[in-house]
Amino acid sequence: MRRNVRLSGAAIILLMLLFRYTAYCQNWYQTSAPKNNWSAIAGSSDLSILAATVNGGGIYYSTNGGTNWYLSNAPSNAWSSIGCSTNGKFAFATVLDAGCWLSTNAGQTWNQTGLPTNGWIACAVSAAGNQLMAESPFLIWMSSDSGFSWDTTAPEGGYPTYWEGIACSANGTHITGVQGGASSEFGSIYTSSDAGRTWIQVTPPDSSWRCVALSADGQTLAAGSCCEGTVSVSTNFGSEFRASSGFGVWNGISISSKGNKIVAIQGTSAILASANFGASWVDLDAPSENWSGIVFSTDGNEIVAVANGSGVFRW
Repeated sequence: MRRNVRLSGAAIILLMLLFRYTAYCQNWYQTSAPKNNWSAIAGSSDLSILAATVNGGGIYYSTNGGTNWYLSNAPSNAWSSIGCSTNGKFAFATVLDAGCWLSTNAGQTWNQTGLPTNGWIACAVSAAGNQLMAESPFLIWMSSDSGFSWDTTAPEGGYPTYWEGIACSANGTHITGVQGGASSEFGSIYTSSDAGRTWIQVTPPDSSWRCVALSADGQTLAAGSCCEGTVSVSTNFGSEFRASSGFGVWNGISISSKGNKIVAIQGTSAILASANFGASWVDLDAPSENWSGIVFSTDGNEIVAVANGSGVFRW
């Protein structure tokens, strides 16, 4: 005999919350990477190929998802950021007080590009690895030929305040740069839809921005603030934003290719994730570490994070 079971509204809400939580019920584990002052990490679409930088050290790489790590030939530097193509073959890394370096063999060997010594802050790499972007305090340098030649770009009207982060779509056409602001002023967010030739300033909530990530098509962007504790998400190329409630000081963010899944780090606090374009967030129950970099797989089902003074962790 068939029985009809009716659930109360409270029971339905509870089941929905449990379902949403179990979508993230994976365990963190520390990979074999040595204890180091890790500063940034990048990975291929499935995170099978990884490259991670050490502040005051070299660049390590893994070709089996972090099971084994190897030290590359990259020199000891104050590495500030790293990015790579979706196949992991092309990797690009910046140094805070020196130049920029490029690898064409999944992070195994590195060569310095022709970019000048500068206070390089952040970088971005297109899916194919042909579009490279490097952010200095007041200019963005761009290459459309895998680093052989470079041009500078900046929003019209002069150089803005200090750049803090940059991200691009899979094909490199859509680019977003974020600024931290100066003195008591809030920062700004600029977007380009023509590979950096022209820029427009969008209007997110007032904040001092630290990091940014873009979906594969560039339509969804997520930006984390350093001071106001919010993550702001736009699903229409920056035309409108939704701001999350305050959580902490965000210093790293990554996004799935579709843009619906977002993960962000905030130093020694929790690692939080959203599966609905930032509408709600869950704590991924990560170990208590000084998180300094994070990367999502393109499907949003795998995460690798690095911690300053500790190791490399996978989820």
